[in-house]
Amino acid sequence: SESTSKNFSFDIYPRAGYFITNNFVVGSTLGLGFSSGDSESTNLANIKTSESKYSSSYISLSPFIRYYFPGKDKLRFYGQIGSGLDYTFSNKSEGKSYNGTTGILNSSYSYDYPKKYNTFFANGLIGLNYFVSNSTAINSSIGYYYSKGKQSSKYTSTDNLGNTTVYPQTDYTADNSRIQWLIGFTIYIDKQAN
Repeated sequence: SESTSKNFSFDIYPRAGYFITNNFVVGSTLGLGFSSGDSESTNLANIKTSESKYSSSYISLSPFIRYYFPGKDKLRFYGQIGSGLDYTFSNKSEGKSYNGTTGILNSSYSYDYPKKYNTFFANGLIGLNYFVSNSTAINSSIGYYYSKGKQSSKYTSTDNLGNTTVYPQTDYTADNSRIQWLIGFTIYIDKQAN
């Protein structure tokens, strides 16, 4: 048997902060993301047995506080804490199964999400900025990330005769924690220079 799948995802997390003192920054990250995919399975006789597809879109808001420790001009260590919320505003999943001998449709299914998937998260980081110029720094940080999300779904199945069965709503909670390592760059804009 053989299974093939194609997946695509796109995420962007622009982050901006404001120095309220020389070393103390408050700011926020605004994230946007989209993912989609499809898969197909065939048996040894090269007859399709199943296919499925999904798509999901979300928006994320994550305020943070950062403190830069005193140090050399080109190297500045910092500590950062933040928290936020991921809100999934679009979520679709559906598929079909086929008879492995005839290739005729057996049934189709879909998932409905009565309550959108909301995830609360928090993190703490220790990082380092290396200034390659007065306004640009290469950034690296390591820290701990924790998230907790809740979601509900309803499963609907339709057989090849058109009979539809709606299963009871399922509610579940997902907990996630991990060590994260981030690399990027930081641009500083001096409003007094404008």
